[in-house]
Amino acid sequence: MIKKIKQSILDQQYIASRPYLATPINIDLKSVIVNKPWGHEYLMFSSPEIEVWSLSQRHQRSTSIHCHPNKKTSLMVIEGRALFSTLNESWELLPMDAIIVDKGVFHSTQCLSKEGLKLLEFESPPMKHDLLRLEDKYGRAQKGYEGVE
Repeated sequence: MIKKIKQSILDQQYIASRPYLATPINIDLKSVIVNKPWGHEYLMFSSPEIEVWSLSQRHQRSTSIHCHPNKKTSLMVIEGRALFSTLNESWELLPMDAIIVDKGVFHSTQCLSKEGLKLLEFESPPMKHDLLRLEDKYGRAQKGYEGVE
């Protein structure tokens, strides 16, 4: 399955109600593993047009409910099962399923597999700092992308 998700009126309302400033990060993300409360991610490929990230997510952990106001994101499940949710709907994703997420769509991914979840994430244009969190189980709701630590 490949599913394309377009921005909804609810997405637009939440973006309009939140102050947002995309502050570029000054961290070289090449050759580092970025630890997250739900697992980790690693930059596999970078060009001026696109970045490809490898994501590993632990069982029953989920990303924040977030959007990227200025970039498009796509996710492809490599191993495991995921629950991908927007503000309006949810879908179970299996290996080789993909989601194409338009700019400004709030979304979250939860790992359903006991053995974990492996995903590829494609971001265009490459702007890791383009992140607006709506809700976060780990206390990062009003924070940007992870720092040096």
